[in-house]
This record gives sequence, structure tokens and C-alpha cells, in this order.
Amino acid sequence: LGLRLSVVGPPVQVDVAAEVQRVLGDRLRQRNQAARVNDRLGNDAGAGYFAGHDLYTISQNANQPAIYFSQIGNPDLKWETGASWGVGIEARLFKRWNLNIEYYDKVNRDLLFDVYNPLSAGATSTGSAVSVITKNLGNVSNRGVEIETDIDVIKHRKWKLNIAANATFLKNTVTKLPEGNKDGITTYAGGKAIQRVQEGHPLYSYYLYDWVGIDLMNGRSLYRPNLTDYCITDNKAADGEVLYGTPVYDENGLVTNLFPKTYSIINGEPYCYHYAYAARNYCYDAHPDVFGSITATLSYKQWSLSSLFTYSLGGYTYDGAYQSLMGNSSTSMHQFHNDLKDKAWNG
Repeated sequence: LGLRLSVVGPPVQVDVAAEVQRVLGDRLRQRNQAARVNDRLGNDAGAGYFAGHDLYTISQNANQPAIYFSQIGNPDLKWETGASWGVGIEARLFKRWNLNIEYYDKVNRDLLFDVYNPLSAGATSTGSAVSVITKNLGNVSNRGVEIETDIDVIKHRKWKLNIAANATFLKNTVTKLPEGNKDGITTYAGGKAIQRVQEGHPLYSYYLYDWVGIDLMNGRSLYRPNLTDYCITDNKAADGEVLYGTPVYDENGLVTNLFPKTYSIINGEPYCYHYAYAARNYCYDAHPDVFGSITATLSYKQWSLSSLFTYSLGGYTYDGAYQSLMGNSSTSMHQFHNDLKDKAWNG
């Protein structure tokens, strides 16, 4: 049995139990590593070669030559940094079975994000009304367990068959954001503001409108209302008694943040019909619960045949194609999904 502890520097070898080595027929090793920069999870965004400078693009406006603002430079950009440590156990048993179990913890600092500014800062796209600047924002932690194993199923002088598998369990958490962004940063996926970065949540968290079902009386979608920014009164007027939400009053004692759209009270609970005034919640995480691969290698003399299977379990993705087929946002020809016909409200 060999025990090895290493912290960046050279290993220190200590023999602790020759009798255990005799029983197992091989060795067991424990290791501890620190200050490794190892990308177990890629960075959220990147920066171009000239991200610190204002850039312009040549285009046309009303068939006349024009120069457009295409990038807001950020001279304060700096490299992302990362550090990690891990502790694991490696073993070879019965002269044919290898096993490696490791716990890892990595922190990335000064992550790059595309932050959306008010349009008064200058639009950076000719196709949509957005103003974007790249900034270093916050830290993220990636920690979890990696398991690797392989076994020689057949170990013959000419024939060999080895089966290997690995699995990674990952927990991703945003640990720090700037003071001005403590309430979260909305990010876009597929052109839609459906993800949000906030301390204590995974980096790729879906932040969606809280849809609860269909109003059976009229077939309209029901959402939980945003009662943080708005309130509901008993007479739907500014001088009414507040039933739900936190009111904001003017100098005359009238409510100024009255809920602006139609809503319905069902079994004593308020619901709204328009998603723009609905509450939003963290619903799903894009990270898988576990991912890895399985490999089989068959060898005969100097010939070998290998196969590789990868897998990923858990994690969610936003089906933008399906969403676009479930409604019509234009007056031109548009395709619809069969679910509109098969699952539509029929009164």
C-alpha cells in the first residue's frame, strides 16, 4: 500500500501497510492537489481581439453609406482567473480493476459577461434594439465528484477486453457578483431573456414566467402576477383597499403601482392573463446531474477495436423552435405545431 500526498510540489511517499498490499495485490493511493487551473466547465462568454475599444461597422441607411456603432469598448477588461484543488483515491484491485474517485473544487474569478445597457448608451446592433458591453463580473464555483473505473474482463496472452466508464457529478454556483448587480443579471439564450445570473444559483438557470395553467372559463393562459412591483386593490382603482402586493403611495395617499392589466381571482388567489406582468421564478438548471462515457476496447495481438458511448442525464434546454410554433407573432405566413390543434382549449 502506498500513500502519497502532494500539494503542487513533489510527492512524499510513505509505506503504511505492506499486509494490505499483500491482500489486495496492488496499491492504494491518496492524493491532494491544489492550485490547478483545469477547465472542468468552460467560461460563460469570450471577448474579441479588440474588446477594449469602440468599434464601428460600415453599412447603409436608406441606400446611403453609413457607419454604425458595433461595439462599446471596455478598457478595464482583464483575464479570467481560476484555481482549484482536489482530493482523490486511486486503487488497482486484483491486478485487473482500476478505480479512481476524486472530489474537486474549482473557482473561476472575473468571468466575462455581455451586459445589456440602456439604449442611450448607443445601440450595438443594426438588427435589434440592444446595447451590449463586455465586462468582468463575479465568481463561480464548480465542485463535485468524478468517478473513473476500468476492468480487464478478458486478460489473455493474445486476447484482451477492457471495459471503462467514468461519471462526473457537478454542482455549479455563482458565488459573487458586483454590488450593483446583486439582484441578478438577465442573460439571453436564443434571443430571449430566459436565463438569469444571481448569487446562490447555478450559472445557467432558467428564469421564466410562472405559468400555472388555463382559465377554464375563457381558455386564456393564467400566470401568477408580479406582486413585487404591482399591487391589486378591491375596486381596481388607486383609492381602493390593497388586497395583494406591496403598494406605493403618492402624496395624496393614492396607489401609484396599480396592477395595469386584467386579472382574475380564482379560489381566493390572484392570477393575471398577460405574461409581461407575471412573476418570474427560477425553474430549471441547464447543467446535467451526471455526465460521462463508457468505453469498450477489444484487442487481439497488435490489433484493437474500440467503441465510445457518451451520456448526460438531467439538465434542461429551452426548445425555442417549439415555442415559435405555438404562437404567431407576425402577419406573414406562419407554421403551427400540431399541439395547437390537439391540445387546444375547447371550452
